[in-house]
Amino acid sequence: MSDQSALKAVIFDLDGVLCDTSCYHGQAWANLVRSLGFEPPRDLEERVKGISRMASLRIALGAHAAKYSEAELVELATRKNDCYLEAIKKISPADVFPGVQALFADLKKAGIKIVLGSASKNAQSVLASLKLADAFDAVADGFAYKHGKPHPDVFLTAAKAVGAAPWECIVVEDATAGINAALDGGFVTVGMGARDSLKHAHQFVRSLEELDAARLKALHATYRSDRWRVVRDGFSPEKEGTCGTLFCTGNGFLGVRGSLPGAGGGFYVAGLYDRVDRGPQVPEKWPPFERYWGNDALAREPQIEVCLINSPDFLKFSLDVDGQPVLLDGARLLNVRRVLDMHSATYTVELECQTAEGKRLALTHRRFADTEHPGRGGAIDPGMDRQRP
Repeated sequence: MSDQSALKAVIFDLDGVLCDTSCYHGQAWANLVRSLGFEPPRDLEERVKGISRMASLRIALGAHAAKYSEAELVELATRKNDCYLEAIKKISPADVFPGVQALFADLKKAGIKIVLGSASKNAQSVLASLKLADAFDAVADGFAYKHGKPHPDVFLTAAKAVGAAPWECIVVEDATAGINAALDGGFVTVGMGARDSLKHAHQFVRSLEELDAARLKALHATYRSDRWRVVRDGFSPEKEGTCGTLFCTGNGFLGVRGSLPGAGGGFYVAGLYDRVDRGPQVPEKWPPFERYWGNDALAREPQIEVCLINSPDFLKFSLDVDGQPVLLDGARLLNVRRVLDMHSATYTVELECQTAEGKRLALTHRRFADTEHPGRGGAIDPGMDRQRP
């Protein structure tokens, strides 16, 4: 029987991790911008690391990008790529970073898959020039996925290619966008490069010489994301109170109960209290949630309680599709999954529901409470997919 907690794969970025081609990218973008009569950003090379070609072009051009049509931008990106391809013709196995070959050999010996996860559409040719193509069990390059970093699509695609779940993998990256993407996907991360921009990675190294299979296994055992997650599937109206507590997000100043998207249900701010008169209660009539938390003896007598105020709920919203309201209630919900990730400090809800007309919707909702800025919390709705019946 296979070990479900084992490290199955290590996913490597290419530029800046296995060899230094990022300097060629930076130089090609800078030359392009100067040829247009503009000056590129000083930190251009660092900012375009791990970013798709068109996104990098907009970073390189800055405000000047608005001067060009989409067709012209595509032509400019092609010009840059031609210059980059000419520059990397000089790449050889001598350009492989120290520690790569030894680490790959150790991973192979340990039975751990080696995968490439790169935004580059030239990854295959670069690997061939480095004589590394045969070392990889799978390659996810710029042609293999839909959404670029900081979306985790590239790493999710890479993991799927070798039959691994995100929490069974480690990602090695040199770019902030890459680490953000890997963390968002539920991967253990190793940052390699500029420490200041990679300090949110689980581990930082200056060279792959610092890594071997044993150290990566230990890192994975400590931080694999499924150990930091609370997951619940399904929807039950009588258990909503319990889920609201289990999936609460807070930072010591503000807190939001783990309700479904748009349902509201509890936003609280520390220090805002009120005195509430409670009349005699009948504990025998309490629902399961109140029976669990309530105090029978106190409830039978009138009480004056000091309670947190339920503040105006900034997460409550309504959803319309084709002019018709969508009710996210038990009658319309088909599938619900809630995930509280205590490492990334995010609460995510993925649900499917059906409109009165029979249209099926898939909605993803994510929320957080900022610990660096206690007065800030928020929610992100990455997208909604709609299918006709």
